[in-house]
Amino acid sequence: MIKKEPGTFINFLYIISLLSLASLVIAFGTLGIIFVISGIAYLLIPASRNGVVREIISGIGGSSSIWVILLSFIFLLLMLGFITLVSFSVFKLISNVRQTIYFKPVNLKYMKGILWGYGGMLLTSYCGDVLGSAFNINSSSISPDQGSEGTSLLIWFAFYVIYIMFKYGIQLQEDSDKIV
Repeated sequence: MIKKEPGTFINFLYIISLLSLASLVIAFGTLGIIFVISGIAYLLIPASRNGVVREIISGIGGSSSIWVILLSFIFLLLMLGFITLVSFSVFKLISNVRQTIYFKPVNLKYMKGILWGYGGMLLTSYCGDVLGSAFNINSSSISPDQGSEGTSLLIWFAFYVIYIMFKYGIQLQEDSDKIV
């Protein structure tokens, strides 16, 4: 079998996925720190409840209720966590392709990570929309604009079919390796 070096396009995708993963990890950490500091300030400093912290945070859900703000922060952290999972899985998958590791079980694990992350993003977006309408808040701040839910679900199903085909390909590769 001829070993082929990865092309410049794969290297470009690798760099983009690395930058994406780094920015998401930084964003996740920053949002977590802001969440903790805002929560501590809200609980310990009574004057901040009517001050700047409330004005900044109330823009998240369009409401001044602490529970709506907390719910919005939780959905933002969940969404960012799922996006980070997808980004990490894509990064590791591209990294393996650069090393010419194709039909191996480790790649199946990363594809499963993409499925779980994207499915979690869909579920979080749907729950955010439902709870946003229940609490009468602007749910666009807690769920990304992904187009229609049907299209997003169709993309998830298409990727699931690719995952199943890849899983079957790995089984064929392992059977072939046992014979040879």
